[in-house]
Amino acid sequence: MDIVVSVVMAALLIAARKPLFGIFCSDAAVIETGAKMLVVIAPFYFLFAFTEIYSGALRGMGDVIVPMLITTVGVCAIRVFWIAVIAGMYPTMEVVIFNYPVTWILSAVLFVVYYLYRTKKLKCTFKNIAALGIFAILLSGCGTVVVDRNDSEFGTESVAVTEQTIEDDITENTELIV
Repeated sequence: MDIVVSVVMAALLIAARKPLFGIFCSDAAVIETGAKMLVVIAPFYFLFAFTEIYSGALRGMGDVIVPMLITTVGVCAIRVFWIAVIAGMYPTMEVVIFNYPVTWILSAVLFVVYYLYRTKKLKCTFKNIAALGIFAILLSGCGTVVVDRNDSEFGTESVAVTEQTIEDDITENTELIV
């Protein structure tokens, strides 16, 4: 939904760019410059949605350090590098403005890659916890449950699970994630 809203907003902004800039300024040269800047930035704005979506998802999973680092590098450090190096070699307004789409693309790619890496580890952890019968314990409310599991990776076996083994497994898997 965020991506759809971003695309629709970008289209509306591009379509009404000169009247919108005219609200804030009457100088034709300034309006023209602003309109050119908007045409460069707006079509790529939907990419920023990936940064927001994946950053929020990762923070919701309890991972705050890596998303903060990706945002700091993607939104701050690369922009400073872009202005200092690339815009220094090609000193035009278009090159300066194009740093936004470039950093949005790089940040989105970093977030998607890290999210896929992170969720793969979480799926393994959730599978281990489920295999131990945590859901049976939560649903039954008792301290010990015997779980039959038929899993091609582990084979078929019966496992006696206690609250302490669940806590130990969660602690071990949490330490692996971090």
